[in-house]
Amino acid sequence: MTSITAFTGIRQYLAYLNYFVTNRISYFTNDSRHPLQAYLDDSSIFLVEHFHIIREGHSDQPGLLDIRFRLSQADVKNFVLLRGLFEFSRPGGIDITSDLHSRSFELRLPEDQVPAIASYLQAISDRFRKEIAFKASLRKILHFEKAMKAEQAKLYRNLQASA
Repeated sequence: MTSITAFTGIRQYLAYLNYFVTNRISYFTNDSRHPLQAYLDDSSIFLVEHFHIIREGHSDQPGLLDIRFRLSQADVKNFVLLRGLFEFSRPGGIDITSDLHSRSFELRLPEDQVPAIASYLQAISDRFRKEIAFKASLRKILHFEKAMKAEQAKLYRNLQASA
């Protein structure tokens, strides 16, 4: 039973990696900033507070990225939504933590995983925008239904008064 569960977990992890690696977008440009920092800086959702590369030993070895970012002023009210998206789709080997008080996120990952994490962040950003649009649409629908119920109640009262 354990071997089937382990095999299923590995298959899900490989499917996850395949999705993000095959759908990745290249963020490597002539910019002097690190490609992931450039992506986060150019994003309309994320504001980078701290971006640091921790290198152990030789500089030609991949380092560990330590990144702290928060949501833009327009999106800060949806912090819990983004935190949930990160929690339910967190890839292995990448540490994402959130701080409710400062409404920020901290990301730690090996530098050689930048292309995969850039695709992951792009997918999360797209899902985040779609969820916000869905919430706005749902709010409009609920407001419309409330107005319709009020109108129906008014018509019913008028019908009762005329009878």
